[in-house]
Amino acid sequence: MRVTGNMKLAAMLIGLALPFCAAHPAAAQEVTLQARQSVAWGPVIVDQDGRSLYVFSLDNASGNAGACAEECLRKWPPLLTEGPPATGPGVEADRVSTITRPEGMQVTYDGWPLYYYLEDQGGDTHGQDKREFGGPWHLIAPDGTVVTQTVPATPSEKENGGIGE
Repeated sequence: MRVTGNMKLAAMLIGLALPFCAAHPAAAQEVTLQARQSVAWGPVIVDQDGRSLYVFSLDNASGNAGACAEECLRKWPPLLTEGPPATGPGVEADRVSTITRPEGMQVTYDGWPLYYYLEDQGGDTHGQDKREFGGPWHLIAPDGTVVTQTVPATPSEKENGGIGE
């Protein structure tokens, strides 16, 4: 089989896209929320893969997720679930729920709709206090407190962002 320039380009694009798609889930999945200790921000809520989760200040704790739409959702994808979210260590089950939005069932914590930050990988916390789409984005603690701290406690956390082990 003769490989053409278009085939090489297509293979290269697929190779570049696959790791990105795996690192940034947008489709509904089975979800387990758990608590992790962030070196800079204290205990925070993460998904089953250790990815940090955020709340948007323009949403509210009564499940209103209307403030983030269109372009906002491309950068801050909602945490979507296929069924009832499970809870792991450090997470109170009665704080976890879902709301319905056009994209599917979005997971909420203490009433706050949860989102990923597209530029985070693994346990990064680079989305903390980002001011985009009309308001700030924050991590959320297991007790339901929105983490409004704007400066990391340690310089290494600011440089690396992330969840400690």
